[in-house]
Amino acid sequence: MSRIYEFRWNADFMPYFRLLQKDRLEEKTLLFGKNLSLKVEKGRCCTGYEKRGEWHPCVQKTEGVKKCEDCKHKEGMSAIQYCDGFNTSLFGADELEALSKPHYLYFALFDRNLIKVGVSTASRGFLRQIEQGAHFTLVIAEGMWGVPARQMETMISRSGMVDKVQGSQKKDLVFPNLSSEEGESILQKLAKEKLPLATAHRNDFQQFISEHPKFYSWEKEYHLSEAKSVVKPLQDVSLKVGESLSGKLISAKGPFLILETDREKILIDAKNLKGYEIDFSERLVGLEKESGFQGAMF
Repeated sequence: MSRIYEFRWNADFMPYFRLLQKDRLEEKTLLFGKNLSLKVEKGRCCTGYEKRGEWHPCVQKTEGVKKCEDCKHKEGMSAIQYCDGFNTSLFGADELEALSKPHYLYFALFDRNLIKVGVSTASRGFLRQIEQGAHFTLVIAEGMWGVPARQMETMISRSGMVDKVQGSQKKDLVFPNLSSEEGESILQKLAKEKLPLATAHRNDFQQFISEHPKFYSWEKEYHLSEAKSVVKPLQDVSLKVGESLSGKLISAKGPFLILETDREKILIDAKNLKGYEIDFSERLVGLEKESGFQGAMF
């Protein structure tokens, strides 16, 4: 049994759990087309925090929370997460140093009416898109350092675009009814509308704007065609202590896993398992819930 520290994707676009095993973190890669079994053995407990690439255990081992207040305080506020380009005075020189590398600016489409502006380091490639579950992406600016990249992001978001999308919003949009051609058309049109707003007061931004913004679809990386081909109802499930799920992993999108059982397709938010103790031992295919199944999503 292992306590889940977090859920991530790796550079090969494979989802994985980081697990707390006694006094160290280990990785468990999840394989598409293979069976995955999960049983929640114990309730949530704070699993500590990471700072400058080093993991620190939770001294208090606080129960019932993803991360306790003490660990949040020790972890501090990361410039990578919280710098908007204009609040640099809140961070130390070492924190801002992490932004001194090439970044790119993008639009991420989750559905035709849900599009966010975002920024990522170039060194991470497109992992940011995969981790957040973007369906389509349009790269609109490249080669900027972190602070000006975040300034451009902030200026665009102030024009009415969102820069954050909640997991609850994404959950119902795993299979948006939108072709690649439609998605690209929507994003290219949005770029023509929003980019002039970002460069109107900063002419130096213009040099980073992509003359021909690059469009990307991530359906293949998520294995969505495999999930679509399974003609079974899709159930949205969360697991409590004592409950379990076992099935074939047929798709994953951002934080969501889709497992096929003998009766249905099960969608589960892997990030919600953070802090729980999980038994990954192989089990009979199916879902064991105290109160039965939730209603079908589709």
